[in-house]
Amino acid sequence: MGKIGIILWGILSMNMAYQEFLERLKKERINKNLSQMQMGRKLKMSQSHYSKAELGTRRFTYFEMQCLCDTEVDIFYILTGTEYEGKYKKVLEEKSYDELTFLMRIVCYANEYHRKKDAYYYEDVLTDKMGMEQYALTRDRQNNILYSVRRMKNYNQKKMSEILEVDVKKLRDMEKGITLPDSEIILKMHTTFSIPFFVILKEKNLLISELCYMIELLEKSTRKEVYGLIQDCFSILE
Repeated sequence: MGKIGIILWGILSMNMAYQEFLERLKKERINKNLSQMQMGRKLKMSQSHYSKAELGTRRFTYFEMQCLCDTEVDIFYILTGTEYEGKYKKVLEEKSYDELTFLMRIVCYANEYHRKKDAYYYEDVLTDKMGMEQYALTRDRQNNILYSVRRMKNYNQKKMSEILEVDVKKLRDMEKGITLPDSEIILKMHTTFSIPFFVILKEKNLLISELCYMIELLEKSTRKEVYGLIQDCFSILE
């Protein structure tokens, strides 16, 4: 496949990813017996604007996406297409956002330890996923995550803007926090660079879902060890 073919395939994949996100959103809304008007109210937008956003003729704003995280729909499934058991959800809901990011670091470090100890066991997809989780948690406190990932990839702003399909000025404004990404750009940031949704949207519900999913991805015996470590850490902190 030539360079043009690769670019076209990348654009097509992005469009498909966004369309799948919209399809899951509609499915979840219907499953929760919510009308478009009710969803619009929850997202602080009119029914007509919500309808256009669900159809894909307009994009959800950053703040509308944050509001979506606080509704009764399964936002993690809508964004990722992944369902999880949520075994640890009730316990995690009692923790603050900062406490949950601390727990995520524990999960990431535990995975790194066991990966080195039993390298044959862990799939690359899990290792790569946790590697980006750990990087994002560290860098997000210091710099804009989009800027940090661009520097990590050694991309200039022109190349990064082409990947995200925005102009350079908009990318520059997003890196400075002047402009916030809309729903399509948020999906692109995740699908292209594996930036966690909870890091982009800074939403506790998303962090809880991601953490539950990450724990459940661990091998059963390791999962028990990690959860025990989590409990011990909070016993010490309390």
